[in-house]
Amino acid sequence: MSEFYRCKICKKNLSSKKSLYNHERQIHPNNKIVPHCYIMGISSQEDFERYRNAFICKLKKNLPFNMKSTGQKTINIETFPERLFVNLFCGESTFHYKSYANEYSCSFKGIDGCKRIGEIFDKIDWYERKHSDPNLLTTSYVLMQEQNKSYEISFR
Repeated sequence: MSEFYRCKICKKNLSSKKSLYNHERQIHPNNKIVPHCYIMGISSQEDFERYRNAFICKLKKNLPFNMKSTGQKTINIETFPERLFVNLFCGESTFHYKSYANEYSCSFKGIDGCKRIGEIFDKIDWYERKHSDPNLLTTSYVLMQEQNKSYEISFR
């Protein structure tokens, strides 16, 4: 008896993991359907607050105050509930779900992306960190737009 790999999105049976991977990439490249979302439920306000605070705290902790530390950064936040990710980002145009890998992603680009993250997290100034010493008027920023170049933030 041969083993089949079923696409969770269209229910098509495929003969291998690789063919399932290729099928999803070709047939469902920008999939937004999360077939099991009905069993996830809605995130609590406490879950949201806990994640938002962890995100803001980790981000601000990683924003340096010296010019030598500029460049792209990766911030990992552990224990991010799947249900919360889906609840926060499933309505966004850049939300994607890869069912073969059970991976979610959502990205935000440029000034509009910066504003949208602020709206989602209910924290308009999420992208800046002021120095704790009141005598130093230093502020660090997450740069998402620079003249004609836009930068992107991805949540995965």
